[in-house]
Amino acid sequence: ESVLEVGVGDGFFGNYLRRLGVDYRSIDLVAGLKPDVAASVAQLPLKSASFDVVCAFQVLEHLPWAEVPGAVAELGRVAKHRVVISLPHAGPYLQFSLKLPLFPPLRAVAKLPWPIRHRPDPEHFWEVGKMGFSRKRVRALLRQHFRISKEMLVFGLPYHRFYVLRVAEHDPEDRRARLEEPRLGRM
Repeated sequence: ESVLEVGVGDGFFGNYLRRLGVDYRSIDLVAGLKPDVAASVAQLPLKSASFDVVCAFQVLEHLPWAEVPGAVAELGRVAKHRVVISLPHAGPYLQFSLKLPLFPPLRAVAKLPWPIRHRPDPEHFWEVGKMGFSRKRVRALLRQHFRISKEMLVFGLPYHRFYVLRVAEHDPEDRRARLEEPRLGRM
């Protein structure tokens, strides 16, 4: 499979995938981070459906909200099958862990609703869970371009909300479902 990472961060993810033999490429706006391509997520200089999976971890919050729909559309345009993103999710959380002998550990994490007003700064223009940026609003934006396969908080990383998204226009399952939908016609 081929993977595109938008926003290279510290390079850990890319190095890991390369060691596994995955066809990995990276894009970042900051050329000094040494991505394969220096470009903005808002305008990816790549062919449509050119990567099996496109990842953007902790990237979209660095754009003003008005620019996010275009960036999300770009991620979907260059992905063949899946887009995986993570976004900061503000607010308090509960974590629970239970380990009993002979059983696998039981772990759970949940966010508590906490309407915090967001004060934009150069690092984060917005965050999930803050006033005006509810999970519902973020999901509505993502559903304009994708089917949400999975949305999750990861135990130990409660500040990061992950979304696994299916690219509907390239997904054979989705195409089959659309073909099976009843069509209204003349009687």
